[in-house]
Amino acid sequence: MSEKVRVGILSTASIVGKVLPGLKHGMEVVGVASRDRQKAQEFCKEHDCGEGMLYDEMLARDDVDVLYVPLPTGLRNEKIVQAISRGKHIYSEKPMGGTVAELADIIKQCEEKGLQWMDGTMWYHSIRTREIEKKLSGGELGQVLRVSASFTFMAPDEAWLQGGNGRTDKSREPMGCLGDQGWYPLSAILWAFGWIMPEKVVCTHVTLNKVDTIVHCAGTLWFPGNRSAVFDCGCTAPHRSQYEVVCEKGTIRVDDLVGGQQRSGNFTAYETPFVGSAEYVQGDVMGKDQVMKAEACDHVNALVDDLASCIKGIKAGGKPDPDWPKRSLAVHKVMSAVFESAQKGGAAVDITGGYPGVQFLSHQSKIATKIELFTGLASASGATVEAVQFKRLGYLSLDSNERSQFQARELKSVYVDVVAQFLRILFHKCHINRYNALNQVGLIALSCLGEVVPPAEMPVQVVPAASAVVSAPPKVPVPEAKQPPPVASPVAAPQAPSPVVEPPPPPPAPTTPTPRQQPTISKVVSDLADLDETKYDAKTLERLRNLVLEKQQCVETEDYGGAKRCKDAILMLKQKGLQICELEEQKRAAVENEEYDTAKSLKLEIDRLRGECERAGEEKEPMQTPQASAQRRSPQPQQRSAPCQAATARTAAAAQATPPAPVRVSLENFEAPPMSAAAPSQGRRSYRSVTEDEAATASFPDEMPVTPSAGSTAKPYPSSARAGDRGAGDRAAGFRSAANGMRGYASEESIPDAKHPLGGVPNLEDLGQPDPIPTHLQAEAEPLCSVFGSYIIQCVYSKSWSLRDAALQKLALQIAHPENLNVQDADRLLSAYVAILVRTIPDKNVQVFHSSSLLLKAVCNDLISGASFGRARQASLEPLLVPLAERLGDGNARVEKTARDAHWDIARSVGAAFSAQHLLRAPKKKTVPPRVFSSRLQLLAALVSEFGVQPKSHDGIALEPAAQLAMEWFSNPAAEVRESAVKLMAACYIHVGLSRIEMYLANLRQAQREVFDAEFQRVSHAKALGPGQPSAQGAGLAEGHQSVDASEAEDSDESLDEFFCQFCGREDPNFTLAALDIHYWRECPMLSACKLCEQVIEISRMHWHLMEECEVGEAAVAEARRFSADRCPLCFCRVCPAGTSPDERDWQEHLLVMGCHSNPRVRSSAVS
Repeated sequence: MSEKVRVGILSTASIVGKVLPGLKHGMEVVGVASRDRQKAQEFCKEHDCGEGMLYDEMLARDDVDVLYVPLPTGLRNEKIVQAISRGKHIYSEKPMGGTVAELADIIKQCEEKGLQWMDGTMWYHSIRTREIEKKLSGGELGQVLRVSASFTFMAPDEAWLQGGNGRTDKSREPMGCLGDQGWYPLSAILWAFGWIMPEKVVCTHVTLNKVDTIVHCAGTLWFPGNRSAVFDCGCTAPHRSQYEVVCEKGTIRVDDLVGGQQRSGNFTAYETPFVGSAEYVQGDVMGKDQVMKAEACDHVNALVDDLASCIKGIKAGGKPDPDWPKRSLAVHKVMSAVFESAQKGGAAVDITGGYPGVQFLSHQSKIATKIELFTGLASASGATVEAVQFKRLGYLSLDSNERSQFQARELKSVYVDVVAQFLRILFHKCHINRYNALNQVGLIALSCLGEVVPPAEMPVQVVPAASAVVSAPPKVPVPEAKQPPPVASPVAAPQAPSPVVEPPPPPPAPTTPTPRQQPTISKVVSDLADLDETKYDAKTLERLRNLVLEKQQCVETEDYGGAKRCKDAILMLKQKGLQICELEEQKRAAVENEEYDTAKSLKLEIDRLRGECERAGEEKEPMQTPQASAQRRSPQPQQRSAPCQAATARTAAAAQATPPAPVRVSLENFEAPPMSAAAPSQGRRSYRSVTEDEAATASFPDEMPVTPSAGSTAKPYPSSARAGDRGAGDRAAGFRSAANGMRGYASEESIPDAKHPLGGVPNLEDLGQPDPIPTHLQAEAEPLCSVFGSYIIQCVYSKSWSLRDAALQKLALQIAHPENLNVQDADRLLSAYVAILVRTIPDKNVQVFHSSSLLLKAVCNDLISGASFGRARQASLEPLLVPLAERLGDGNARVEKTARDAHWDIARSVGAAFSAQHLLRAPKKKTVPPRVFSSRLQLLAALVSEFGVQPKSHDGIALEPAAQLAMEWFSNPAAEVRESAVKLMAACYIHVGLSRIEMYLANLRQAQREVFDAEFQRVSHAKALGPGQPSAQGAGLAEGHQSVDASEAEDSDESLDEFFCQFCGREDPNFTLAALDIHYWRECPMLSACKLCEQVIEISRMHWHLMEECEVGEAAVAEARRFSADRCPLCFCRVCPAGTSPDERDWQEHLLVMGCHSNPRVRSSAVS
């Protein structure tokens, strides 16, 4: 073992000068090869490193154990493959060349030939790295949550940057600086996460030089468990070679990742041998840092020692170390994905195939509490499910999703490294929430990740110990029957068709059920699983379980009429049970608040509902004539079940018999169809539901009374009230009066879309039920309920934005047919619409505000502009002007545009003078961002351009207040506000001339007056050219309300492009208006939600928002005092040089380019 490993070098690249001393230290250097023999010989003579030769000569030598291959990336793989075929171990310089598949094939060749593979990532081998690795893997710091890593430096000159170096010329390094420098931060990230592969990556920023090569790159990686990492690399930023690992219990930071020279500025450490990597910084949860010392070492020597040790072990009969090739493949795979994302303009690239496992994408509201996994192999007899014995792997839990308000979907990944042909997934009971009244479980997507095993290599099932095998699930416990019909096991069921059975004499002999009948056992399991004990009282739950079992018996005996009646009864009892549960909660709240009158009324309502449930269970099915029985029974009446026959003749005394104990079916047992099941007991009660003929007259099957809120003072409608006394929404939904005079409505399941109060609204089936209107708002809402129906108004007042949005859409649909509404007074109808809009226009949800604007547009077009409404009633719209004016200047481009459009709708309906009256007043708040002023000025300028000014135009804007406002706001320090003020004055100038506005310009300084005069000259020239003719000085005022200036119109259109995020610059063809809103709300790295009021705003404006705008008040001001306006509110780092104020570029550099370490948002692609 004392014999040194002999190494040959396949290149004379400059990196060899750095590595050669380490190779001499730990190995014997045989020589250096090149395509030019003379060059190789001169290199060997200069560095005293053996013999110079050609590539083929080096590959053919038998005295070479390992080859060091620092060839250019594009040429490397060919020589590596030749070396492997000659039995040489491989020491390859990084980054790796070729595709991921090519590298995987090369590594596989090494593995098959028993050869060691190692790449040239030197920092892996330092003593410091191994010391930190022990802390991360040993759990001292907890789970790794986030990693940031960088390797950047400044190009020495422009020629170097523009392709004069190998790393800046893609012909030599295809991935440019991403390949050469990105390898280090990406490897550090994967190493810190324990070599778990990320789920997806995104290149958030990329810069190309003149030869189309990457010279700067930044990106984000998402790991399982809501963890992430960011990196950046390139040669356009100051020297940084670092990583930071953020864990649950502390942090680790290294400032000299690549060279080990600390922050000394010693750049030669990358080119010559250097002993370093002697310290790192460890922080605790309170932010206290401690400098930790480690034994210094030379990275190259450490790498060569590790490689030599591996090769000596192989020579001694050992196997190659598989960890090193896995690392190379993992980093190359992630880097290739980042490169792909850069080529696709920043699109996310999924790389979840990096490790074997299963991924579940859960529904946003129908969420299982737990999912169990089982795998199995086919037996030697064949690959049939019945013959498979499943082994339980474990389970994973899902979040209730309440924190996202059921808007997001959880992606759960689980590592599964087994060979299997079958996967069984067992869903446990769901999380309870208001959107999942029927206790359902939903799965949006399922991905199985791994490698395909050839049939010849697939192992055959070996029966393991009984404790580890799920051979057959337990039976579903049901009450014993006197004569239970046997049900054959699915495993034992014959595959051939069932034999023909001659008509048997009574009683019929037991027969094997057909495949059509077998699934009924699974169905009863599913139905019983839906009965959540927390959502029903004990009596209702018992009746539901008994009805489920009776329905199963009816299906097995093909008594489908009886099964339908059971199903109807189950639906009715579920509705009543949910109502009872909700009322019980309200009653408890009323008692806690000492509102005993309310509690009393709620108790009476609960007792009434329970009485209906009792009566529904105890009513007996009347005796039927043979003809009627033949019509309602199945075609084979002789096979009807005994319980169903007994139900038709059961007496009241029999109904009072003591029922058996409730059936408890654990979800843990729902693993497969049971082998057998007993019929329900004949002594069990049978609960009758109404028939189809009786449904029109019965009150309980499809009635669900409106749940009164705690403390409600609203009077119920009497049962004798006329249909016209209720809202149109109630009539459309089939509302009817119950015995107690309360109005009721059916659940969504029982209301056809055409009769639903929200009928016609898209995705109606995804909406939940609205909550009752709060007590303090009932007096306000009651007049609206009489016009539009209580259901729609409950949606308007709902806490769920989707219900508010759906109600507004429905109101907009109804406005075209006001005759269907329960109101004949036009003024009252208009006032009702305005009252709703006054409530919804200030809504913080962008989609709700957008739907409000569409409703306002419909009001203006179909009511205000109609023959029955004149301008004398324009005052009805005045309450809308203030909230609309306050939405102008919003940071969300869609909100800004919607607010402008709404003003234009009003202006075209009742006149610009009316719509602009609040625009001519100062904002209510003392301090507002500049865009609020500029937005109002721009809209006023557009209105002046369209409608003119008074008195020349009757519908125009009043000249005096408009000019005074423009001149007052011209003193604003923001340039955009001053420019907008000048354009407003220019718009007035076009209509009235200079003489009418001269008085407002009298106090201007000479330089200021020149600005106005230049604008006047420009618009005059544009007007002289006429519409549609371009001006050399720029287009004149644009028609309509798109913009004042044509050039501005282009900018405005671009900024409002639905495929473009105006904040982070991301362009995505998948962006719709709704998708863009989601991007703003959840993904854009330039935006963040205020943790006090939850409003989503620009991070750059967070300090101002907390000081001036946040509705929380003093707590917000106190939060703002924690940092200054020039610091990031997330990480508290300064974003601009001291003594200066940050501008837009400073914030983009901090949030997009450098990447704020404390920003949890997904980063979007930024335009280079």
